Amino acid sequence: MARSTRFLFFLLVLAGLTLSIHINSQRVMFTDELLFEEVSYRMVQTGNFLTPIIDDKPWLEKPPLYFWMTAPLFRAADWISSKNLFDWSQNLTPDRTFIYPWIRRFWTKFLAVIVLIYVYRISKELAGVRQGLIAFGLLLATPLFVFTSFSASLDVAGSAFITIAFFYYLRYLRQGRGYYLFWGSVAIDASVMTRSFLGLTPLAVIVLHQLFFVRRRIPVKHILASVVTIAAFVLPWHWYAYVQYRQDFLNTYLGFNSIGHVVEVPEGYTQTSAWYYLALLLTQNPWFYFAIITVFGWATARRNYPPELSLIFLWFLVPILVLSAAATRHQWYMIQILPSVSVLASFIVDRLSRYLGMVGEIFALAFVFAPFLAVAAFGYRRAPVVEAVYAVLPYISENQPLFTLNQSYLPQTLLFRPRPVQIINFDQLAGAAETSSPFYVFIADKDLEMARRIVVHLERLGSFSPGGVFYVP
Repeated sequence: MARSTRFLFFLLVLAGLTLSIHINSQRVMFTDELLFEEVSYRMVQTGNFLTPIIDDKPWLEKPPLYFWMTAPLFRAADWISSKNLFDWSQNLTPDRTFIYPWIRRFWTKFLAVIVLIYVYRISKELAGVRQGLIAFGLLLATPLFVFTSFSASLDVAGSAFITIAFFYYLRYLRQGRGYYLFWGSVAIDASVMTRSFLGLTPLAVIVLHQLFFVRRRIPVKHILASVVTIAAFVLPWHWYAYVQYRQDFLNTYLGFNSIGHVVEVPEGYTQTSAWYYLALLLTQNPWFYFAIITVFGWATARRNYPPELSLIFLWFLVPILVLSAAATRHQWYMIQILPSVSVLASFIVDRLSRYLGMVGEIFALAFVFAPFLAVAAFGYRRAPVVEAVYAVLPYISENQPLFTLNQSYLPQTLLFRPRPVQIINFDQLAGAAETSSPFYVFIADKDLEMARRIVVHLERLGSFSPGGVFYVP
């Protein structure tokens, strides 16, 4: 076995083991993963795989591919487990959480490894095995990538499909075979069916690359074949959702989830600067500085770099411009940018390690794995609103409702601390406090002053940014 093959095997084992560390932990870092779990569970429970359901209502915030992939795991686990996963008396721990949280996270962790593999393949295609291994290691050592992969994440899954799409387009550029475009189109289908409009990133990048950087354009027959492939996979579910739930589809899927995030910040989130993602890269991703040097070198002396590096540059540039222009900005949206940063940075890291020799290689390994080990050891935490739920539950009975003021993201689902949860507004606050005794409510910091004017005797049970749990004895 060649040295490079052994090192790749070592990296794969290390990635698999590290990303699996918290796979069955009851901690919840991102509350959305509880929603993904419930949707997938309900698909198996109801037999309806076309309509995502939460709280017995259609939930069209996300496309269903991740849920389709996760749902069979519930059935498989039910077959091999001694417990009936569809009986609440057996499928919840004494702490009232689902006994197998690994089910909702399995595909995220699997696809995180797929991202690493295809980053390796892209860099190998551009500059050889050594640089492929370096790019793999850089992405594995990117704190945000590892941190996000600890929980169920559509962004990690979408990033995997986007990375696969770019790999097959790169293969097409080099070999000109139409079936590479077909597999790239299938990957774009999967990214759209996972992350909706964000999944169209490869399509936008490829169009720009064809317009400005490629002399030999894709033949019309290949373009038509790709369009048909994408439409054949993407349109049926979207058409079904539109026909069956027209208002929800327009208001939620297109309105809130797509257009709404572009023009306004959803309730419960903080407004951020247009420089948000760039600041994150500069402060939390040490490889970004190497990527900048690579881009500068490519822009000033392109003959020293493979011509397809323009594709990787656009892969970085287009998403960060689009995401920065939108009103809603979250750090996990940046996951799809990180593979391109690792590929770009690998050029400089490779040249530095060659220049410094063995000492450079040892230094590079230590430098790369320092943030990786830090995240693996200390980077797992609960989301603040989950801390809020854990703080209040010992004080209230199983059937007593927990109120939440204008905040729909409090983690209470079918499989996580199931109990009545009531979302109220300011007009309902006083009445709820009078009729429910004792009264427990989660209030965001920005709403606290107004809430105290309505209910004077609110007492704080615990602070959990961006809010806290309050009660009226």
